[in-house]
Amino acid sequence: MKKCAIMILSMTFLVVLYACGGITTDPNTSTPTATTTLNGTTNSSTNVPTSGSSTGDVTTIPSGTTTTKKTTTAVYDEFWDKNHNGTPDWQEEEITLTYASWQHTSADIVTIESLMVQAFTEKYPNITVNMQIVSEDTEWDASFMALAEPPSTLPDVFLIRRLGNFLPYNILADITEYFDHDPDTDYIFDSVYHLGTYQGRRYAVPTFIFPQLWIVNLDILDAAGIQAPGYDWTYEQMKAIAEAATNESTHVIGMYGAHYFYRELPKVLKLRAATTPEELAEARKWYAFGFDGEVFHFDDP
Repeated sequence: MKKCAIMILSMTFLVVLYACGGITTDPNTSTPTATTTLNGTTNSSTNVPTSGSSTGDVTTIPSGTTTTKKTTTAVYDEFWDKNHNGTPDWQEEEITLTYASWQHTSADIVTIESLMVQAFTEKYPNITVNMQIVSEDTEWDASFMALAEPPSTLPDVFLIRRLGNFLPYNILADITEYFDHDPDTDYIFDSVYHLGTYQGRRYAVPTFIFPQLWIVNLDILDAAGIQAPGYDWTYEQMKAIAEAATNESTHVIGMYGAHYFYRELPKVLKLRAATTPEELAEARKWYAFGFDGEVFHFDDP
């Protein structure tokens, strides 16, 4: 029942579903998504949390005595549980998915995403997720389009940055129906809620947020007689401080990495170098810097 199982592996990039199959799920949000075949039929979808519950009385008779106890049965939206047995249809058979991300350039690399996939498959043992190696980030679009040509095979779920780069190739599934039936989509920030839509239809889901930040070398500011601003700093202040801290005679650069600084963040925090359980635990804390799903963290992981 691959048709009811596609789930996003959630919130940093845009995750998109291939139009010929597949499913995946976010271990944190259990937010569903789905793919469709090129002829418009639904090929896969996903799970949704319970939309309610029903409570009933059950009477048992052990050794001649009568005992009454309460039981609670989860009630799922009919969209996900068409046979009304209390279990989403996509959880009732073995499913295999392929997932591709530019974070995965080798089979043995450990990333936040691979840990999420591991947690997801542990939670839903009927689903197997295989990582498909595509290419590096800088060559992603070109390499991905090459996979659309037979006999190559596109992954079921994959990352993109710009929806417009993929829409003309007719490989993205219309997942509007699945998105609209998933209550977890209410947790998506209003500012990014409509990302992944085109002409009123949804083809991708915003699944990750990149908190962008600055790391300040206080020694350089002290040497230039500059006091670091508070958390209410402005871009005008940042530009003025960078200019004041720049010293051509000592080859001091006042600001580095203003464009796509987040690309430098993994190097600074050595997230990719984490190998031991302790290092991975620390990396996960920093990766959640910003909003962890419950509260914001602005000055401490």
